[in-house]
Amino acid sequence: MKKQTSLSLMGFVFLSLPLGVFAAPATIITYENSLLGVINSVVTFLVSCAVAYFFWGLTVFVRSADNADVREDAKGRMMYGIAAITVMVSLWGLVGFLSNTLKLDTTHKTNYTDTLIPKKK
Repeated sequence: MKKQTSLSLMGFVFLSLPLGVFAAPATIITYENSLLGVINSVVTFLVSCAVAYFFWGLTVFVRSADNADVREDAKGRMMYGIAAITVMVSLWGLVGFLSNTLKLDTTHKTNYTDTLIPKKK
């Protein structure tokens, strides 16, 4: 298990190196925007997987009307799908509530004039 985890971590680090090296963001803001874009894509993917898992369980449940064992397995799939969707949407709502309550700026910054290397005058 440790070997698999370490290999997964090394693979993630190896595959994420081009994000910081080859993309060469001009500012911290562009790097932040690209990182937020990746995080938003991952969250969207996870919610889509939870919805697909629920509908897969629903399909199996409807198609196996005569087999009680398969129906129980499909009920479990649907319950896990609903639980995953509920947790993700609840956390999304909690983050939105806290950011509105604390009046945090949640917009993407597009000011590209703040460079990492100061320009000569």
